[in-house]
Amino acid sequence: MLKQQEQNENFTPFWHTLVLLKWALEFADYRYPLKAAQLNDVRKLHNMIEGLELSHDTFNLAKHMEPRKTFAILAFQQFFYQETAHQDSLARQVVLFSLLKNKYSIESSFFKHTGVSILHLLKFFEILRVFVINDVQKLFPYKGYLRKDIIKLTGEIYGEEVSIGILKLLSVSKSTIESAISEDTRQVRNYALQTFDISLFTRKPILIYKDSYIIPNRNILNHTLNYYIYEYMKHRDEPFSTELGARMEKYMALGLVELNAKFKTEGDLRKQLGKGHNVVDFIVDDNILIEAKAIELKPHVSVNPENQLLGRELRQTIVKAYATQMLSVANAINPNIEHYGIIVTYKKMFLGNSTDLWELFLEEETKSLLGENSDKLNALPIENVFLLDLHTWDLLIQVLKDNDLKLINILEEVKKADADPKTKLLYFAMHLEKYQIKSFTHEYLVQARKALKPG
Repeated sequence: MLKQQEQNENFTPFWHTLVLLKWALEFADYRYPLKAAQLNDVRKLHNMIEGLELSHDTFNLAKHMEPRKTFAILAFQQFFYQETAHQDSLARQVVLFSLLKNKYSIESSFFKHTGVSILHLLKFFEILRVFVINDVQKLFPYKGYLRKDIIKLTGEIYGEEVSIGILKLLSVSKSTIESAISEDTRQVRNYALQTFDISLFTRKPILIYKDSYIIPNRNILNHTLNYYIYEYMKHRDEPFSTELGARMEKYMALGLVELNAKFKTEGDLRKQLGKGHNVVDFIVDDNILIEAKAIELKPHVSVNPENQLLGRELRQTIVKAYATQMLSVANAINPNIEHYGIIVTYKKMFLGNSTDLWELFLEEETKSLLGENSDKLNALPIENVFLLDLHTWDLLIQVLKDNDLKLINILEEVKKADADPKTKLLYFAMHLEKYQIKSFTHEYLVQARKALKPG
C-alpha cells in the first residue's frame, strides 16, 4: 500500500499507512498462529485509522477549534513531508554543524552519541537524495528499497564500519521496534493523537524485513534529510539548542555580509545601549531588528495548539524575542521611527504570520509583560514583525541578491500584502515564490556543497 502511494505521480497522503505499519511492528505478536493479512484487511484497518483521526475534536470546528488551529495541526502532520530535500538543505547543515565553530563541538557530541560523524552521515544522505528521492541515476535505479550495492558502495568509500554504523542508526525492524520507540523522545505518546504526529520512520527510515532494506515511502526522506541531525541532537543533548542559536547567528551574519548590508551585531548594540540592556542579534539599516531562535514546538503542542499551551511553550522564545528584546531595542534607539522585526527559527512553525500569532497568544503574553508600558508597542507594531525559518532566510538573501532590492523593500511589500485579506498569505516564504529562485549562490553554501562529494 505504501509503495502504491509512493508511485503515484501526484503527492498522495501516506501518513495513516505509516501509523498502521508502526502499530503492526509494535503490537503484532508472532507467538500466535495469526492469519496473513490480505490487502482488503489492510484497507479496513487503514479506514479505521482515518476514522480515528476524523473523530478528533480538531475537526469539530463549531465546538472546539478555529480553522487556523486545525490548519496548523494538519500542516504539522503533512507539510514537512512535502519540503523537498535539496542539496542546499544538506549544505546548510554542513555549515551549521561542521564548518562553523563555537564554544561547544556539535560534531564531537554527535559522534559520541552515535558512533557516526556528521559529515559521513550527510554524505550518505546525499547518496539517498540522488539515488532514492530524485532517482536520476541509471546505475542504481530505485525499486522501492535500498539496494545492497548502494550499501556496498558506501562501505567501499567510507569503510565498512562507517556503513554499518549509519545503517544501525537509521534502521528499525520487528526485533528493535520496542527499543526504537522507547528511545524516541520526539513521539507523541497518546496513541489517539499519533495520526497527527510526524512518523517514527522519519527518524528510522530504513525498515529491515526479510534481509531487505526497505524504505517504507521515499517521501519520508525529505524530513529525514532536512531535520534528522537537528532532531536527534535537540532531544538528546542539552547544550545543543544554545549552541545552535549561536551558530545560527553566525550563519545569518554570512548572508548579511554577502549582501553588503549595513548592520550592527549584538556586541555593537551592547556597547551602544549598555551591558545590562536587552539586545537583538542584528539591526540592519538602523531600523530592522533580527533575532535567531533555535526553537520548535514540542510535538504534543503541535497536535494540540491551544492558546495557553502556545503561550507557555513560546514564552521564553517568540514572546521574549518580540516583547522583551525587539521592543526594548526599538524604544531605546529611536521610538519615533518605524521599525521592522524578523525572527528566524531553524524549522518552520506552521502558525501563520505575526498577526495570527498575536491573536492566538502573543497579545496576551506581551501585554502581560509590558504592563502599563503598552505604549511601547508603537515603536514596533506586530504587523511589522515577520517569522522565517532558516531556509526562507537563505531564500530571502538570494532574492535580494538577484533583484537588486533592499531588505526594507521586501518587508514593506509583504506587510502591504498581508494587510489585505485578499492577498494575505500564511507564510513569509509564499511571498517569495514569485521570484522563482532556482538555486543558491551564497559562497558559504557553494563551499559546503563541495564537502558533500564522495571521498
